[in-house]
Amino acid sequence: MPNVNDMFPSKYVKSNELSQPVALTIRDVKSEMVHNPRKGDIDVWVLYFNEAKKGLILNKVNAFAIAEILGSQDTEDWVGHKIELYPTTVRVAGKTKAAIRVRKPSGEESG
Repeated sequence: MPNVNDMFPSKYVKSNELSQPVALTIRDVKSEMVHNPRKGDIDVWVLYFNEAKKGLILNKVNAFAIAEILGSQDTEDWVGHKIELYPTTVRVAGKTKAAIRVRKPSGEESG
């Protein structure tokens, strides 16, 4: 029997799909409209990578972390640079949830 995630695939990476850290090269940063069940259609920023089919919806924590890692708040400067995505957990409203965070790739210089 199919898994519901297989039945309704997303074009964005989800925390449960990332089992280990992965270094990826930023290809593009785009604004896209997505449907949020609680908020309706919302505009989000998405990172796309050379090495992956799925994009990463940026949250504020990851966006500012990338700006610090790469030394620029201008997203145009991020293109062509590597970051590492890694799975972790975060506390949200008193509950532990799976999350994706970003950091400088191990053994590499930033921006």
